[in-house]
Amino acid sequence: MSCSSPLRSTAPVRRSLSTVAVACFLLVGCSDHQVTGKVVVDDRSGTDTGASASGSIGVTPSGVEVAGVCGREEAEVVLRNTGDAVLTVDGAEVDGSGWTLDAPPVWPASIEPGEALTLTVSGSDGEATLWIRSDDPEQGTVGIPLVAAANLGPELLVEAPVASEILDEGADVTLTAVVTDPDAPVDGLVVTWSSDIDGELGTATTDASGRAELVWSGSDRGVGSHVVTAATADVCGATDTVDLGVCQQGDVGTAAPGYGSWQLDGDASWDTTSDWLQLTSSASYVAGAAFDESTTLNGGDLSVSFDFKVGGGSGGDGFALVALDRDRMSGILGRAGGCLGHSGDAGCPGEGASLPGWALEFDILANSFDPTSSDHLEVVFDGDLNTLNVWGTLPELQDTGWHSATVTVADAHFTVVIDGVTYLDRDVTGDLDFPAMMGFTAGNGWRSNFHLIDNVSYSAPACAAE
Repeated sequence: MSCSSPLRSTAPVRRSLSTVAVACFLLVGCSDHQVTGKVVVDDRSGTDTGASASGSIGVTPSGVEVAGVCGREEAEVVLRNTGDAVLTVDGAEVDGSGWTLDAPPVWPASIEPGEALTLTVSGSDGEATLWIRSDDPEQGTVGIPLVAAANLGPELLVEAPVASEILDEGADVTLTAVVTDPDAPVDGLVVTWSSDIDGELGTATTDASGRAELVWSGSDRGVGSHVVTAATADVCGATDTVDLGVCQQGDVGTAAPGYGSWQLDGDASWDTTSDWLQLTSSASYVAGAAFDESTTLNGGDLSVSFDFKVGGGSGGDGFALVALDRDRMSGILGRAGGCLGHSGDAGCPGEGASLPGWALEFDILANSFDPTSSDHLEVVFDGDLNTLNVWGTLPELQDTGWHSATVTVADAHFTVVIDGVTYLDRDVTGDLDFPAMMGFTAGNGWRSNFHLIDNVSYSAPACAAE
């Protein structure tokens, strides 16, 4: 019998979900033969030619091709005697790589007319030929091509979220992955999601297109930077993993470091006995500065809380909370007196340059460039005392003990709360978008005070916009 129009199947047969997965068989066959299991039966021109008393060999299938092999995959090759006499098979061997003939019979082997002998071959990854030698007078040697391709494994693509995405507070996020596999179906694979902050997030199963979705609840998602991991495995155990970084928005509070972590200049010192910052002594015509070198916040999106005390002198001059622009800074101290240690205005005593960034003045003593003769708050940019921005009045603060303050900057808006009362709630005009090192400055002129700072802490969004 011969095949006039052999067919080659190119579609992989679906692998079962058994412990050892069945690979996809692509076998050469004839359109008029039946599929038995995963083998297309196809005699290899081993027909009876009419010769008297001769065996005739028929081999099915005429070739074996397996793809997506997990380890080794077995296939059966059937030798059939289609003649009218005993067929003697002298031997069979595999020539090539990746294939073996498993548990062959003792050679030579005899096959009665109409009977068959089954050989088992197994392959992992490679190409070879199974050569069969017999006393068939028409085709004494038959070659069966053997092709095996090892499992390629799945490929995972994360569609959502995208890398570096900032997640809104409280918002649910749909985690979306798409799995492809060049040599196996993707329906029913499991995608596992996890976060280095929140741990296991759950699993989702792929549909026929390989898509899997999982809702990540925003109600209990941890604030800050997450490394999100998606992982999947095929039936062979081959895996693919994708890591990407996202950030859950929210405010993060941190306490400023203590002694030894502040850069000091001028009259500033750390009172190691009381464990607080002393920006100035009660001496006249001095300025002091203290900056937390460990901080870098966005100058337009932050909150700073601290305690302060002003007094013990003759009544001047005040202090400032300063967001110092790290990209433009060259020093940390301006002039004394009404410059409050952050401005280099020539009308102030001493030496020093204006500090780039913004300063919120707690001004105790009025000067000619001040917007009011009362104690006041004022926002100043780049040490420019002569350009009015926003200001607000202050209560009496000198010699009345410690006070608490919280300064919040968001969307070009300053809010200042002192001892639970709001004293400034205004929009400002100026550059706020810069990397800020936070600190304090103070100055005394001919009138003076101690200026003390304690219990500094920061709160800022966990995720900075690109």
